[in-house]
Amino acid sequence: MQPLSVSEPTSPTNDDLLMKINFLKIELIEVGLVIGLNHPITISLSQKLDKLISEYQKTQIYGH
Repeated sequence: MQPLSVSEPTSPTNDDLLMKINFLKIELIEVGLVIGLNHPITISLSQKLDKLISEYQKTQIYGH
């Protein structure tokens, strides 16, 4: 049995971020069409998407 190693949490790769962004975009559009753009769930999804896009943009600017 090998010991468990504790490592630093890794940040998502650019590909991971883009995949999450695209998935969330589709989900946001579908939810917005069904329950409306002003529904709290739609707004929450939009805020999550904003954070992911911001995180992706930082990786493009700072190369992290």
